[in-house]
Parts: sequence; C-alpha cells; structure tokens
Amino acid sequence: MSNGSIVKARDYLTALKSEYPGVEIPFYMFREWYGTEQKIFFDCENGDLEDCRDERLGFKQFSYFRVFFIVKSEEVLCREGHQLPQHR
Repeated sequence: MSNGSIVKARDYLTALKSEYPGVEIPFYMFREWYGTEQKIFFDCENGDLEDCRDERLGFKQFSYFRVFFIVKSEEVLCREGHQLPQHR
C-alpha cells in the first residue's frame, strides 16, 4: 500500500469549510484521521496511522458506512434562507 499523506481530520475539514463557505460540516460525525490519497476517515488506537488506515481499507464487510459529498452549481435558488441548486 502506498504511504500517502495522513492528516488530522479536523484540519482537512477546516480547509474544506474554507473552500466552500456556508456549507455546514458536522465535525463530530467524522473520525480523527484522514488519508488524503485514499479519501478515508478513520480512528487509530495503536498509534501506527498507516497500519490503522490499511486495516480499515482491508475490511470486506461493513455493517454501514457514510458517504459525504459536495455538489457545486453555478445556478442557485434561494429558498427560506438556504441556497439550493436549480433543477433543469
């Protein structure tokens, strides 16, 4: 497995929030670490971040997982104080 960069999730999410002002990011829902190459959030109790990341990537069965994404649109519609993408 490639080493790739591992950063504190809070640092990554703070940068993401700066890049997309106005987007609410529920920091409490994310794990402590973020693998930038694999784009995975994870916790690590044993201190070896690469081993923890690789172990999570090796899981074959998850009872559940969350997917977060941001959709950018040049055209927006404002409704009740929220900006919503216009549907075509």
